Amino acid sequence: MRGLRVGVPAGALDPARLAPGVHRAVARAVEQLAGAGASVRELAVPGLETVPGAQFAIVCSEAASVHDREARRDRATYGEDVQALLALGDLVAAKDYVAAQRHRQALWARVEPVLGQVDVLVMPTTPDQAERRDVDAVTWPDGAQEALLDACIRFLLPWNFLGLPALSLPCGVEDGLPVGLQLVARPGQDGDLLRLGVELEQAFGWTFPAPLEAAA
Repeated sequence: MRGLRVGVPAGALDPARLAPGVHRAVARAVEQLAGAGASVRELAVPGLETVPGAQFAIVCSEAASVHDREARRDRATYGEDVQALLALGDLVAAKDYVAAQRHRQALWARVEPVLGQVDVLVMPTTPDQAERRDVDAVTWPDGAQEALLDACIRFLLPWNFLGLPALSLPCGVEDGLPVGLQLVARPGQDGDLLRLGVELEQAFGWTFPAPLEAAA
């Protein structure tokens, strides 16, 4: 790991907006990286809070185009939640779709220089661990509530929106539940990211332990 430049997006390890087990496991993983010789620094990654709206316009309208009204006549093949999202996609105006694509280009122009300062970004894959099927919202240590779906994609959405390679690795188990560490690299570095993932698994033993396998 010596010489590896690691960036942690500002706020990604805020204990007030993470499940305690996720904070412990990811903070420990970052300490392991630093202890193995990597240089770790916190980075401000501008504009990530603007992603959800633009992502929604692009994904819903493109999905509605692929699954057009003709294909959706057999409604039994689509769940109610998917039907609702596709119906919303039908309502996205062309000008809004184009604006969302332009926003993606503008955001990349802001994020690209930040990524140039590091070899990889690291953060939790999700801010929470596995929840029960009947849970639809999460309450964080600071008392704030977040819809479970929004929480699940909070750290995933920006990199999907920008088309960046990202990898999730198990980095520990807390309270009997696995925790994931997400690694994000620059465009075209998919192979480097996978090699780094293998090296991290071998160096730190980041795998799911036997108790989880036995429980499965």
